[in-house]
Amino acid sequence: MGGYKWYLCHQMFWSYIFELYVSFLKPITLWPFFLAYSGGFLFRDISGKFTLNILCAISVFTGFSIAISLVHRYVQASPFSTFYQYYDNLYYRFFIYILLISSLQGVFFYYIYYYAPDFETLKSSSEAQNSIMKIFFAREPSIFGFDRANNKSFIVMFVVIAILLVFFIFLILLYFNFIRILFKNKMNMSSGTYELQKVLFKTLYIQICFISIILIAPLIISLILASFGIRWVSTFALYAFMLISIHPFADFITMIYFIKPYRVFIIGLIKSILRKMGFKINTQIVPTAIVSTSMGNSASAIVNNNNRS
Repeated sequence: MGGYKWYLCHQMFWSYIFELYVSFLKPITLWPFFLAYSGGFLFRDISGKFTLNILCAISVFTGFSIAISLVHRYVQASPFSTFYQYYDNLYYRFFIYILLISSLQGVFFYYIYYYAPDFETLKSSSEAQNSIMKIFFAREPSIFGFDRANNKSFIVMFVVIAILLVFFIFLILLYFNFIRILFKNKMNMSSGTYELQKVLFKTLYIQICFISIILIAPLIISLILASFGIRWVSTFALYAFMLISIHPFADFITMIYFIKPYRVFIIGLIKSILRKMGFKINTQIVPTAIVSTSMGNSASAIVNNNNRS
């Protein structure tokens, strides 16, 4: 698996951090307004705009970790391309990563900080529509949300929707181009390497389906419903969050089931941690196939230790 396993671990880490943050945040919607407040003890007395900024930052890291993991898998399928020659340079690659993530975080922070409605704006707008909201704003400083009467709120919504749509289109193009590259390079691969690429392609396909159905679709639908003032979006958002929360688990099960080297790596990692904690773990040395996802050199095929000529 080479460096690919670390991309998968990085992806799982940020997915877990996202779920952990949302679990502690415990957003409670205030139907029929497009507002929510934190029901978690950690964030209940913290400004809603601050918690929203942190949520967006973690979401960007999560989406970015998924994107670079898929791109890494995609690039490894075509090691003879010009792009691969640049990508193979670790320092150059990480420089691009840092530049991209900094730019994305900067864009989100700018729009959330300058365009998302603050507490007082939401308070005055909501209380004007229903006086009972005074109780909530007096007791819940963590309230955040979307104000349809505020044009700046629409700007934030449209920016987020546009970025999600671009990410979805990027995934679709990545998928079809991966098919093209796989068939194009079929003659340059050994049978073992080609079978491995097919397994990884199947995993990539399932991952893209999960990302599209479980992550992107619920978010885009929720934002569009809120933009058009559909009142039952609060109820829909609750179910959307429930659906989004299962993505890390579904993604992890997919990778563990289809990618054996990753499964072996995770089991070995767990055993290593248990041994350091004082547990006695029996280690059996079993001859296995050495797998490499790269095809740029003679070590790029699957080499069976018991049947090598």
